Amino acid sequence: MEITLEGKTYPLHFGLKFIKELDEKYNQNQGIKFGIGVKTIYARLNSSDPFAMYEALHAALNTEDGVDLTESMFEDWVDDLPNDKAYTDFFDKFVKEFKSARMTKPLIKQSDKDTKAVEKMMEKVVTDNLKKNLQVNNTEQ
Repeated sequence: MEITLEGKTYPLHFGLKFIKELDEKYNQNQGIKFGIGVKTIYARLNSSDPFAMYEALHAALNTEDGVDLTESMFEDWVDDLPNDKAYTDFFDKFVKEFKSARMTKPLIKQSDKDTKAVEKMMEKVVTDNLKKNLQVNNTEQ
């Protein structure tokens, strides 16, 4: 996958440098946790957050010499797209490539698995609380 910035086309990479940049950004001084940045940016990309796209693109361009994507460059790129569909098409393609890349795929797969486990746990908590509330209401009547 590629992106054209200021008239020049650059390839996007989702390898170790990509992961390392995101890990450094999102680690929060909690020790080395390989992939925490990928999992965090993946969750943010799922919310269609344009700033998350900027951060992910910055990391994906990190491997190219002399390419330091600035917020201004990103804003200009977004503004220069012909329409909203062009942006959403790029966004969707980016996420698809990001999810299927050799180095990020296992991290995303684990993130999806963790998210499903949390959702299942939260569903059980809500169901249990509803049952308790129904029991309390029934005994009060």
